[in-house]
Amino acid sequence: MPEDEYVQVLKRALIGRWSGWGRGIYPTIDTFEYTEKLTFWDAKKPWLGVEQRTTRREDGSPLHSESGYLRFVGGTSVEMVMAHPFGSVETYTGEAIYDAGQIEIGLVCRSVLSTPTARQIGATERRITVSGEKLQYRFYMAIDELPLQLHLEAWLDRVEG
Repeated sequence: MPEDEYVQVLKRALIGRWSGWGRGIYPTIDTFEYTEKLTFWDAKKPWLGVEQRTTRREDGSPLHSESGYLRFVGGTSVEMVMAHPFGSVETYTGEAIYDAGQIEIGLVCRSVLSTPTARQIGATERRITVSGEKLQYRFYMAIDELPLQLHLEAWLDRVEG
């Protein structure tokens, strides 16, 4: 499939508002559940805007938010930049593979820039799977002296788009 058409297929599969729930795990915290709203919006360029907000599942109190861009840079190659309110910005490279109606996006963090007071993140990875109106993602993190391991996973449904 031609590259422009490939990008359009990927964009159509992602654009919209997604909502669902997830869970957070890590050796240094108690496991928790959260609700999530994730939006991919079309910038009318070869990239999508990304906004994510989570709240604690049991009481709706805010947990985390992030925003950034997912860029389509040629063939199956993608790049992502995400900014966090706790003082860090991550840059990623990876691949977006479309096969049999399903998209698999794998992103490896290439750099993290943090403010002087932000907690230092060693490494992160993101895995996103889109199949029809369902999106699942896994977020892996290494922080402090701990190795890269699963931190967040969520299951979302498209609610608009």
